[in-house]
Amino acid sequence: MTGSRSSGANPPSKMVHFRQPVLLLSDLNLRHDFYELDYLSENDRTRFAIQLEARREVLKCLLELNLKIYLKEVTGGLWEKKGKEVKTSSLSG
Repeated sequence: MTGSRSSGANPPSKMVHFRQPVLLLSDLNLRHDFYELDYLSENDRTRFAIQLEARREVLKCLLELNLKIYLKEVTGGLWEKKGKEVKTSSLSG
């Protein structure tokens, strides 16, 4: 979707736009293959999936991206800070 709007309507003032390159799968060697997944039932564990280390890397990147988006939304006023304060020291960049 492009950034232009034909209607000329302005987005709501609290809408946060997050434009950052998301994890490029071409940067990872996903090593698709048939793997036994220990969290499935014993008689049906084999699935065509990505390798465990690649899965961990994808999940790590998604977690970091989720936290960055959340922090941007907090600074944009979309979330009220309740309870614990949001840690920003764990982010790099």
